[in-house]
Amino acid sequence: MKTKLIKRLLVVGGSVVLIVLVAFSISFIRFYNLNKKYNKLQKGIDNHFVFFNIGNGDRLYLIKLIDSISVCNPKVIGIDVFFTEQKDTAQDSILADCIKTSGAVLAARHDGARFFDVHPMFMRSARKVGYAQSNSGDNFVIEFIPFINSFGVDHYHFAYQIALAYDKKKASDFLSEMESNAAVEVEFRRLDDQFRKYDFNDLDFDCSEIQGKIAYLGYLGPTDEDKHFTISRYFHRDRDKSGPDMYGSTIVANQVLMILEGENR
Repeated sequence: MKTKLIKRLLVVGGSVVLIVLVAFSISFIRFYNLNKKYNKLQKGIDNHFVFFNIGNGDRLYLIKLIDSISVCNPKVIGIDVFFTEQKDTAQDSILADCIKTSGAVLAARHDGARFFDVHPMFMRSARKVGYAQSNSGDNFVIEFIPFINSFGVDHYHFAYQIALAYDKKKASDFLSEMESNAAVEVEFRRLDDQFRKYDFNDLDFDCSEIQGKIAYLGYLGPTDEDKHFTISRYFHRDRDKSGPDMYGSTIVANQVLMILEGENR
């Protein structure tokens, strides 16, 4: 009886060890493949973007911010804010005019047929409108759709509209052989701290940093709201691996860089 019991225990123990080894091997192979595929982050500070954290600013703050940025002559202003409704008639009118004068590209959502979550007044004021969604898999942001054709009308992603306003040829080349409604895998090239940024309420700009660049207005704190999981989080041991690592604004910026810079080297 003891011999049989020992044999059973050995079989069970061996099975457990085998399962653990198999699970570890699968995890290691998956990690290795992810590392090989996604660990293409560039070093240093990006030279295309300057971020402006809108924080919890109201519309008066956004008016002041857009006007102050415009003085510095950026190549493009991208506004990653959903103006879903009118609030104050006077403020909204000034803001819409401010958006129009600045030639800003405005973010929206898309429901598969049309843009939504942007009041028509603000949509009409924008230079271009693009949807800002990204697709996820296994909780990670992994891809986006550069343009959707719905009922014979092409609607473009926010990242593509920004890239188009910055460099028409590069953006057009990126899209030239692409089918509508086709998802593209995101190549993450920069982390949050690799972008020049001005924090909420910091309006003391160095125009030499902004001129000719993409001025991106989006949410960058002060909390972890609007953060997402990305593959890049695996490769930075000094970062917290348990939580989201990248703001939605930074994800869009990576999509823009992917369009402007072509295939990662």
